[in-house]
This record gives sequence, C-alpha cells and structure tokens, in this order.
Amino acid sequence: MLLFRLAKLNNEPAKHYACAVTELDKGVQYTKTWQQGEAHLNRPRTYANLCESLRALQDMERGSKADQLTQRLLDTSQRFLEAEPGDPSAVYYNASARYTQLRPALLQSPTPPDLCPHLNELIGALNTAMPRASGTDYQQNITRLQSDISGAKHTVAGCN
Repeated sequence: MLLFRLAKLNNEPAKHYACAVTELDKGVQYTKTWQQGEAHLNRPRTYANLCESLRALQDMERGSKADQLTQRLLDTSQRFLEAEPGDPSAVYYNASARYTQLRPALLQSPTPPDLCPHLNELIGALNTAMPRASGTDYQQNITRLQSDISGAKHTVAGCN
C-alpha cells in the first residue's frame, strides 16, 4: 500500500505504480482468507488499488505497452468482478478497460457493425453500478465514463 500511496503523491509515479502493481497483485494472489480474526484485509480496496495502479501506468504508456496494460487491467478487473460481483469500482475499471479497447474502432471507417451493442453494454453495466456508487469515490468516475461513452455513441451512425 505504501508504494501505491507514494505513486498517488506523484513521487516517481511510474516506478511506484509498477512496484504497487507487483505487490498488490501478489497480495491478491496469495491471500486466501480476507477476514482473519478481527483483521479485515479489505479485498475490494486491494483490488481497486491494483486496478488504479494499472490504469495509471496505462495512461503513462503508448503503443503496445499501453495495450498490454489495458489487457492486464481488463483481466484483473474481471477477476475483481468475479470476487466482488457488482462492486462499483470493479464495474468502473472493467468498463474503462473495455472502452479503451473499443476506442480505435471509433476511428475506423466505416465503424464495425458490432460497436454499438458493445457501447450500449458498457453503458448498461455502468447504469447498473451507479446506485451502489452513489456517495463513493467512484460516482464521479462512473459518471465521467458514461458521458465519454455516450459521446462516442453519437459518432457511430445509427447507434442509439
């Protein structure tokens, strides 16, 4: 957690986010019991910090390295969703990674015919997560991502 906090403070963010990813991923993999006596290890927060570290690294990279981080974020957020179904942060990171993978298709001419259903699916997932996100740190993130995806839909002919 310390490496994640250092990265969030802009203290050598690339280095500390990369280390945080490694350490948080190990923590998720090796922790079998998240409630140990009175100690609650907070699996959702650990997963969210791991996903945020991956997302931040993804934003710092370009090309194939960014693509690899997007795929890793997608895979991690999918495991997060399986472990914590409906958690708004899990839904947000999963939708964010999926949208990032769809964005190049928005620039294709003509746009792929299956793009609109994928965008609608993402908006549906975010809409479903919004009630649980209300009042949390993820409410604003989900709202922003919904807006981005809705704007993208308007660029796709016939996508309502």
